[in-house]
Amino acid sequence: MADHPDCESRFNGIYDQFARKVYAYFSSGFGPDVAEDLTQQTFLNVWRHLEGNPRMAPDSWAAWIFRVAHNVRNDHLRARGYRQPPLPYEDAIATATEGGTDDLEERIAIRTAFARLLPVEQELLLYKTIGMNSEEIGQILGLSASAVRSRMQKARERFRLLLEENGVETDA
Repeated sequence: MADHPDCESRFNGIYDQFARKVYAYFSSGFGPDVAEDLTQQTFLNVWRHLEGNPRMAPDSWAAWIFRVAHNVRNDHLRARGYRQPPLPYEDAIATATEGGTDDLEERIAIRTAFARLLPVEQELLLYKTIGMNSEEIGQILGLSASAVRSRMQKARERFRLLLEENGVETDA
């Protein structure tokens, strides 16, 4: 990036805008230590790509960044033998239940319901939780926006049913 001094400031702006969301994405499935490592790997990959393509301008930076994060996540899961990761995701729980809960039993029930979702359902709900729209999620997962909305609706309904099975009442 030495030939393109604006690339460093561009990267810094991208990092400032997306680092917290990428960290939240990873911490929801892996816990804080692994999330930090995966976030660093994501932005190292972003840096390398920008270094080789200094004029790059994707249609959606959010979708592009999270596509990189998605690939880092998949590489990490493959390296672990693709076992389901633990789910210490306090922040995602608070958002998923619109306000969270201080009740330990309810938090456990919510985590249990979330853990029973398919990985793709978990991922869809997490992307939505961090504020991504259907078009951005579709770009990450290689789906149309309408397919994302359809799958999101099914994931939400399945999560709601699993919550009810675990004794958590929802207003949906």
